[in-house]
Formats: sequence, structure tokens, C-alpha cells
Amino acid sequence: MQPPVTPKPSAVSQVDQLLQCASAATFFTTDHAQVCATLPLGPAGRQVWPLRSALFQYWLLNRFYQEHQLVPRDPSWRAVLRILEACAHSQPGPRRPVDRRVAGRGNPLETIALDLLNSQAEVVEIPRPVPPDPSVLDLLRSLLNLPDPQHWRRCLAWLVAAFRPTGPYPLLILQGPPGSGKSTAARMLRALIDPAIASLCPLPFSDTALLTLAYHHWVLAFDHVTHASTRISSALCRLSTGDGFFYQERYHALEPIPFTLQRPILLTVSTPLDWRPRPDLADRALAVTLPPIPPERRRTEADLWRQFEAVRPSLLGALCTAVSAALRRLDSAQLPATPRFADIAIWAVAAAPALGATEEAVLSALSSPADAGPEPPPSC
Repeated sequence: MQPPVTPKPSAVSQVDQLLQCASAATFFTTDHAQVCATLPLGPAGRQVWPLRSALFQYWLLNRFYQEHQLVPRDPSWRAVLRILEACAHSQPGPRRPVDRRVAGRGNPLETIALDLLNSQAEVVEIPRPVPPDPSVLDLLRSLLNLPDPQHWRRCLAWLVAAFRPTGPYPLLILQGPPGSGKSTAARMLRALIDPAIASLCPLPFSDTALLTLAYHHWVLAFDHVTHASTRISSALCRLSTGDGFFYQERYHALEPIPFTLQRPILLTVSTPLDWRPRPDLADRALAVTLPPIPPERRRTEADLWRQFEAVRPSLLGALCTAVSAALRRLDSAQLPATPRFADIAIWAVAAAPALGATEEAVLSALSSPADAGPEPPPSC
């Protein structure tokens, strides 16, 4: 007789292997019914990415390949994503909010958290304040080609407003002739709040593309704007005050995810003006006009950025102090009347002592109308 054959244990499936690799992350459902993964980053850091995002799937694919030297089959891959989503949705307890770059803590607001977006996953928390030193912000003003204190205070108001975890937010329009430093100023202002590899981009032609950018970024910055259709102007208005939309995730998610977005927005426009914001958009905009730079004051971009990077930590600290002052003084700040940008005005007035300005000077800068230009041409 032949000896009995001992059956071999069944091979572990790729689904099980992928789930084992995914066990290094934790999964939860956001308050928008989106499944996200918390991934380890270094010895103590953490990052949160949507389950259906490319970055999470690159992370899981890399772990699987490093361990098994295989590429997972498509059916196994899709099955694992569905299993992880099902497990996250079935977890008991309340859903968790996920903030893009700026987050508020406490009700009433006590602390604002700012993600520094660096490899150490560091976060700055801005509490109620210590006595401010507004002179530090003069370092930033010296790098920007601003004509007078009025325009400088509009930039400051836009900066501190962009730290608010909820809007409405004003649009900041930097306008001036070619060579006036608009694009450099826009990059520096954005870099203080929402650094990005592509800090400026063209204004999208579709509202879907615009909302996708808003989903992925805190600050929207568009360079050399020469035209905006009625549809795009309307989308910019809604993003300034709060826009609801449905976001469809990659890989054919079961259903679109509803979101309400409010974003700080920055535009650069060349003069003489061949484009002017429509009345509803202009009503939400702060205009700053940069004059031509005379030859004796011109500097290389490399020199400007070298100086900016040297003072950038001090500038961020001064802005955080201003936000902290706004938190402390918000309940006691008073407006003589209800001005344009009422929500931003009360916030900027509360921050005024830390900005090196009086409350009256801040209100005057916000109340001034946008610089005039030709009426926009008809567009669809």
C-alpha cells in the first residue's frame, strides 16, 4: 500500500497577503462618509489619506511588492479595497472629521492647527496669544512691491483670514504691469500658508476642474488671469462663501461624496486691465495694485527667495501670533457699521494690534473699493 498522502496546506491568497500588508494602517470613516487610512510616518508621525487616493494605494502596493516581490492581480486588489471600505463603514462610533490644512479646535474657537506639510508630519498649534511683535512682518513687506500701507494691510487681512478654519474668505487680486512682481508676490503669500510644488497655475476652464483643485488644496492661486467665464466666476464666488458639490473618487467608487468647500483664493492680473471681475466676484475681492519696478530696484528672483526663506520661520511665527491675537480679541472687537467683508473685517480688526495697525486703518483698507478697469467682455 502506498502511504497516505498528507494534504498540503492551502496557499495564502493574495487578498489575505494584501490585507496583512494593510494592517499597518488604521481605517476610519469621515463625516463625509469617505473611508480614510492613517499611515505611519517615521517613529511618531502619522499621515491620513483617502483609501481611494493614489498615495494610499502606492503605499500599499509598495509594502506588498517589498514583502512578496509580486504585483497583485486586479481582482485581488479591487476585493481588498472593498473589504477595507466595508470594515471601516461597519465600525461603531461617530465618524471623524478630516481637515485639509487648517483645523479649528474648541467651541467657541480656542486653537487653530496648521499642518506644515513636511516630512516629519509636524503641526503648529496656535493658541490664544502672547504679546505680539508686529515689526517682524515688515520683513515680508520689504520683499513685496507694494505701493502704500493701504495695499499692505489688504495683503495682511487676506493672510490672517486664510488661517480661519471656515470662511467666508476674500479673493486677493494682485494686479500690475508686466515686471511688477505680481507672480513672485503671489508665490510668497501662498508659501506662508499652503506651500505647494506648483504654487501657481492657470485658471481652469471648467468648474469641475476648479472644484477638484479646491478638494486637494487649501489655497487656490491662479496666475495671469485674462478671462473668466460666467460659470467660472460663479464657481469662484461659491468657493469664497461656501460651495456644495459631489466628488467622485477614482476607481469607480460606489457613489459620489458630498462636500461643502470654502477656500482662500489668489489671482494675478496684468494691467492695463483687459479683464475685470464681474460685480458678484468683485464684491468678494480685495485688489492690490503693484507699480512698475524701476531699474535701480530690480533684484533677481534667486536673491528674493534666498531672503524670503531666511525669514520665513519668523514670518510664520508672526502670522500665528496675529491669529492668536484675533482669537483672544474676537469676542470684544467692535465694528462701527457692517462693512463689506464683515466676517473678515471683524477677524482682521481683532488681529490689528499684532499686525502693527490700528483698527481704523484695517477697516479703511478693507472698505476701499477695488481699482477700476474696463467692463468685462460678454462670455458664455
